[in-house]
Amino acid sequence: MRRLLLTSTSVFGLLFGCSSQPSDDYVDYQKRLANVVDVSFNPISYSGLVKLTPPSLPNEPTISLIELASINHCEVSRYVAEHNNQLGKVAVPSEKLKYAIRFIQLMPKCIESLDDKNELLKSTLADALIAKKQAVSTMFQLMLSSEREMQSLLVATSKEIPVLGIEGKEAALEGLTSLVTIKTKIDTQDFDSITPQDITLALKNLNQNSYVSALVSSSVKQANLNEQTTFSLNTIDIQKTLCKKGRAKNKAEILSNVFQTFYIAPIQPYQSQLVGSLEQISPLLFKLYEQTPSLAVKFAPTNEASLLAKLKDSAKQHVKWWQAFYKSCEINPFNSKAH
Repeated sequence: MRRLLLTSTSVFGLLFGCSSQPSDDYVDYQKRLANVVDVSFNPISYSGLVKLTPPSLPNEPTISLIELASINHCEVSRYVAEHNNQLGKVAVPSEKLKYAIRFIQLMPKCIESLDDKNELLKSTLADALIAKKQAVSTMFQLMLSSEREMQSLLVATSKEIPVLGIEGKEAALEGLTSLVTIKTKIDTQDFDSITPQDITLALKNLNQNSYVSALVSSSVKQANLNEQTTFSLNTIDIQKTLCKKGRAKNKAEILSNVFQTFYIAPIQPYQSQLVGSLEQISPLLFKLYEQTPSLAVKFAPTNEASLLAKLKDSAKQHVKWWQAFYKSCEINPFNSKAH
């Protein structure tokens, strides 16, 4: 018997009015199974990933108005003044992160410009620079947990990735890749090579882009559906109910047709699509959220508890049941006729 290969999984979600989503294929598949054998399926729900708790920023040394006036000749003074005004105080986390990076980039030159008569001021500015470098990583985490574009990545959505759908994918990959690059530079203290405006451009690519949340939601729902369906099929005694020796195999043939027509044909290619997209996006999400263990484990490509691994394994286990079915019933699946 030829080996059945399956590498991924499909989707389950809510309907938008009369529009059909890929999960409807799986629901139809389950209904067809239930029409042939005594199995039942309950609706699958998904509540989204964990909500990140915004980290608290450490207290930093302040630069007084007098000290600020003393460095008026420095470019960094303008950024400090803007940050200290009312607009700076209510700036979103990404803007505060951009300010911190620019502060770190410009302050060393300002300190070097001061003569030996300003040792106290130089010491104050040096302390402020050290504190900013220590805080910038936390500021990046604050952006991940608080910025609207980043929060939307983790929410549950009933919107599913359509078959062959790529809308928003390229922009999402570009935005996530840029943020990972910036995070890596922050982690290695390579501040001078960061272009702060890239943070804004990355968030712009993720703004109102539902690709990642739809991919994660679709994949989680589908893995759950595979597990649920396999669990129900495992309650069937194949030999007693489908393949009694000396009896006709009509019921088994019908069940085989259901698998070939309603799982292999519409669902399998879609499942592979989801897995392929997860293989691209999971490493980026892992790098971004590696400091949040409950999220990092979901996207670690080599972790058995990751979404990608769960997606693949649930499909593999589902096919294993069908392999056992074909072996027990001595049916060649590739000779079955779809109805």
